Amino acid sequence: MKKAKIIEKRFSFFNDLVPRLNTSRIVIHHTGGADIDAYAEQIHTWHLEKGYAGIGYHFVIRKSGDIERGRPLWTVGAHAYGANSDSIGIHLSGDFTYNAPSKEQIESCALLIANLAENYNIPIDRQHILGHREVDPAGLSGTSCPGNMLLTMLDVIVSKANWYRFNNADTVDTPAEPPKIIWKPRAGMLSEHFAESEFACECCGKCEMDPRLIELLEQLRYNIGGYPLYILEGYRCAQNAEGIDDLHCTGKAATVACPRQLTFGQFKWYVENLPFDGIEYYSNFADVDVRNGGIGSKIFLGG
Repeated sequence: MKKAKIIEKRFSFFNDLVPRLNTSRIVIHHTGGADIDAYAEQIHTWHLEKGYAGIGYHFVIRKSGDIERGRPLWTVGAHAYGANSDSIGIHLSGDFTYNAPSKEQIESCALLIANLAENYNIPIDRQHILGHREVDPAGLSGTSCPGNMLLTMLDVIVSKANWYRFNNADTVDTPAEPPKIIWKPRAGMLSEHFAESEFACECCGKCEMDPRLIELLEQLRYNIGGYPLYILEGYRCAQNAEGIDDLHCTGKAATVACPRQLTFGQFKWYVENLPFDGIEYYSNFADVDVRNGGIGSKIFLGG
């Protein structure tokens, strides 16, 4: 299995640390309060000021995806009231109340969880990979950690961690690059997974889609784990146009349904981490487009 690269830190702790005798779960945290790229030394100082022996988390994952050592892994942490004795604490730097963690943080967190799960024989599921607030159901600590966005992403992280744990035996420092697939054109197909019929105009059957849009939809399909994407609408002829600037009429837009394997929040995260030029959300689907050919800022039109 892949091994995460850990940036070692050498902290001096105020008190003697206690060995952890049982390890049965992993607790995920965020910085909160401000969306800053907090580093391990910074958190160590904060925790000393609170009267802790030193940094309470075992790992800190920066926005770049770098993983920094915190408290020694063999010790009891100081990160989750009532749950420190049997858990490992992982801190993702940033405030994820409304903001999503970076793609690099998601991948590094998943890889680290996979390594820890193998070492400690921890099942990789949502009963054992928990957000801070989930180990404090009575609300004694009054925490909203790890933020609503990161909490929503834990299902994605768990899924990715299982992939790292069971589907790749290579030992590398960084997550794998997407495979380079040479697609051989086939009649009636726009790409490896998308057929012309999925994008054809409802009234005339015409289909003239921008290749860049199809390429991004293939990447979206890959990123979500290979789950099929259901195309609600692709090309529109002039007779079906919804206004003079209807991007569907130029083949630069498509309407995509959220796969049933994902929550809509997870689906939005994946969509927004690809270079679509425009995005508009509805109840359970998204309109995505490539209006600017990849230049300029992403435009959010709704949802």
